[in-house]
Amino acid sequence: MILGNPQFVGERLTQAREARGLTKRSLAEAVNITDTALANIEKSKSQPRNETIDRIASILGFDRSFFLREKPFSLSQSIFWRKQQSEPLRSQEKTKQRIEWAGELFFLTSKYVDYKNLHIPNLNLPNHWAELLDEDIEDIAQSCREEWQLGVLPIADMTLAIENIGIPVLAFPIENTKQSGYCNWIPEIGRPIVGTNTERGSLSRQRFNLAHELGHILLHRNVTDKELRNPATHKAIETQAHRFAAAILFPESAFIREVGYFSLAEFAAHKEKWGLSILAQINRARQLRMCSEERALSLFKQASSKGYRRPLGEPLDEILPLEKPRMLKRAIDIIEENSPSALASIKRQLSLPEKEEIYITGRSLAPIGDNIVQFRPRILELVDPLDPKEDDDWHAPF
Repeated sequence: MILGNPQFVGERLTQAREARGLTKRSLAEAVNITDTALANIEKSKSQPRNETIDRIASILGFDRSFFLREKPFSLSQSIFWRKQQSEPLRSQEKTKQRIEWAGELFFLTSKYVDYKNLHIPNLNLPNHWAELLDEDIEDIAQSCREEWQLGVLPIADMTLAIENIGIPVLAFPIENTKQSGYCNWIPEIGRPIVGTNTERGSLSRQRFNLAHELGHILLHRNVTDKELRNPATHKAIETQAHRFAAAILFPESAFIREVGYFSLAEFAAHKEKWGLSILAQINRARQLRMCSEERALSLFKQASSKGYRRPLGEPLDEILPLEKPRMLKRAIDIIEENSPSALASIKRQLSLPEKEEIYITGRSLAPIGDNIVQFRPRILELVDPLDPKEDDDWHAPF
């Protein structure tokens, strides 16, 4: 009797399969085993033989060692998805695995790098998120700006701003453009991870998506899975996050001061400075009751006739470059600079395809240098991974 490999971890097979967007049936057919056999392998009810492992690894494009290591944790809390109601589950599953791998990478690199502590202000929130009023959300956004020493200035780089309060950011293309953004708290690393879809995305959309996810982090820690699955409550939760995003990006006092006339040309003039789309500014004027419903509707119709609702359809959308996450990439760069052997160890422990490494960090984890420098764990401090003296692209106001 030929026994299976007892080291095989069924959850890793689920991760790899979902990251490739495959169903159990399609993978079982490719591996030439039954659907039931594959399901039992994923549930760790049975272990595959070594030749089956090799076929699985080859088909999915993962190193064999990936399937032979335990998962340090699983995503146990709710993931907030933009456009959840209309987004295919398969697309969510792909992204979910990358969130998990980013969490694993953060966990592994934190042995060598002291990341900045999570800096979220203490907010006087009601007992239930549904009790939040629009005025409360405006006040919370202003409190955050004060806590993070933003004042009422434009946030020059929303990605950097979020990373500077200790939250890792992901940005990679997702073929399903309905998946705009996502965030998830990971207790094992003591912080959330947020991300945005870069597929045919504009700078203003990217910034709004990230600000939206930041709103979920601040306002919706106690939202239940049942509430997220309910279309009515999900819509209400999303509306609150929309309000926060607009308020953090273009504060009420600044909007009142700077917007003198409600027209597409007027909003286009403010778009580059504040990083808020023309359509979002129309809605912002309506939110603040500065613009009547009739005028807002007229502006929306004008914007639609000009194609502003299409991907990259607004002025400047194809000109302004997207923001790039730096936190995880900078951590990898620092580890490599001090000890390529440590980086090689991290790469072995993750055992991810290079494409997945690049999605998560913006670079391969393969060490480039060959100079081995030993150092004690956690001697490096990443309190500000984006020192303006070291990075000419650094231009956030805090």
